[in-house]
Amino acid sequence: MKFKIFLLLINFGLAAYGQTLLQEAPKGDDILNYANFMSRRNPLGDMMFAEVRNRNIVFDPSTVGSPYLNEEFQPCELYYKEDFAEKLYYRYNMHNDEVELKESPLSETVFALNLDRNITLKAEDLILTLETLNTPKQGVRNGYVNVLYSGKNFKVYERVKTKFKEGVKAVNSMVRSTPDKFNQFIEYYYQINDERLLQHLPNKRRKIVESLPQDYQIKAADLLKENRYTFKSQEGLIQFVSDLDK
Repeated sequence: MKFKIFLLLINFGLAAYGQTLLQEAPKGDDILNYANFMSRRNPLGDMMFAEVRNRNIVFDPSTVGSPYLNEEFQPCELYYKEDFAEKLYYRYNMHNDEVELKESPLSETVFALNLDRNITLKAEDLILTLETLNTPKQGVRNGYVNVLYSGKNFKVYERVKTKFKEGVKAVNSMVRSTPDKFNQFIEYYYQINDERLLQHLPNKRRKIVESLPQDYQIKAADLLKENRYTFKSQEGLIQFVSDLDK
């Protein structure tokens, strides 16, 4: 497989990735050393790998919703910076914020996409990149986002996530049981002039102006007075940012 330095076998170490800083990909002579390091297998790690994946993907059949954006592995292309790397098949785990990969739909081996800002995954209706986000509830953290808009100064991304809610078993005939459930939700982020940190973009009219830098707040307020944007729809939010970007 080409560009194997992009791919890591899923292991227990990935659980802590959100608490670490992003690392740039190795360069020059370091690439060979990095590839050799990643090819070494740890029997203990293999054992933990099976345990972690089983815990993450096996849940009660009655569970409502799914941790996956796409249940089946779909074709995609990987790019390193601007260079094409390889065609693979992907499945995005929204709950764990993890991209799973296979060489073919029938492959038994599943990999995880290496955590590198230089890697872009392109699918039929998705351009997925790893970015640093200033989230409204979890603070600054790393996460995968999909590019929705790329203009002169602004870029807008969506982050699709799930919340898991444990069901309740009925204690008597008067109470109805509720199943486990994955609730899907979307957050929006904007980026100005390729700044490293993406800022949260509220989709509520009364909050969106104050979320922007001061240089844009007056223009944003004027646009809201002149136009009736529907911020509950993705199209309305993108139209607002597009007008702001002119």
